[in-house]
Amino acid sequence: RDRIDYLVLETSGVSDPAPLLQTLALPRFTGLLRLDSVVAVVDATAYLDMTTTPVLVPSRTSSAAHRQLALADIIVMSKMDLLPRGTAVGPIERAILAQCPGHNPRLIRCE
Repeated sequence: RDRIDYLVLETSGVSDPAPLLQTLALPRFTGLLRLDSVVAVVDATAYLDMTTTPVLVPSRTSSAAHRQLALADIIVMSKMDLLPRGTAVGPIERAILAQCPGHNPRLIRCE
């Protein structure tokens, strides 16, 4: 029988990953698959306001985006190259991690 090594389900944009995670936890999937990680991608520039103070700009994020961060094991911080020169990344990372109560996901920086 053919076997799937990895299955990637991409839920960014408008999707809350919680229902998918609940479905994958059903007994019918036991032994068929193992959830490895939940990965979220966040636009690092969305954590800057007009004064470049790292804060979440609610108009640029959705409740689904907040939910994705809250459930993520890994968060990919995209568009790091678009941050203004000299921007302190630590406060942005802390603002992102503040959306992840109760756990400490791995952060990966990328352009």
